[in-house]
Amino acid sequence: MTIAPPRRHDPVVTFFNSIPDFPMLDFHKAPFGKTVLHGFIGALLMAGAPWASAAQNAIQWELDVVEQGQIVDQFKDVTSLGQARTESASHSVQHVLNCPPPAGNPIAPDFKLTRTITLSPIHLAADDITFAIDTREMIEDPVANPSASGCSLPPEPRVVSASHPGLTVRTDGSWTSWTVIEHDPSLVYRIKAMLAAPTSPTQ
Repeated sequence: MTIAPPRRHDPVVTFFNSIPDFPMLDFHKAPFGKTVLHGFIGALLMAGAPWASAAQNAIQWELDVVEQGQIVDQFKDVTSLGQARTESASHSVQHVLNCPPPAGNPIAPDFKLTRTITLSPIHLAADDITFAIDTREMIEDPVANPSASGCSLPPEPRVVSASHPGLTVRTDGSWTSWTVIEHDPSLVYRIKAMLAAPTSPTQ
């Protein structure tokens, strides 16, 4: 005697097979029947994807880079929840060497300082938004030491890399600060954010 193995049941198929066959409702002929069936299937699919609405949230944010108490860079964008935005900037600097007479005041060669900031809104609550931030800054030490000839040496550039895994920013437009470097020089990022207004559909 051969024993057939137990059949595996698909719960969705089992549910549809259990629907009684009503003669007055032919899903193949009645447009209403099709609408009901398609709508039910769509509801099942959406129930399995609770993240769909959250992924459509857009965050409007602004970020100021404050060095030694002065705003040196500003960035702003509209970024979807869970996405990342990278901003880069650079500027050239020159320094007068302040050499004693008769050398005068020659200028050191240009030097380019760069910064790259990656910002991502990772969590949305009722009153605040949490951002993950990564930064790579090229900065200069503020103190210039004199050389043996009496000329001032240009500040030494250095690279600073920092990360913040979760900076919480209120959605009321108020600023939230993150101190990247305490001093020599001080470097602070300040951020404000809010939910972006929904865009109107194209007519």
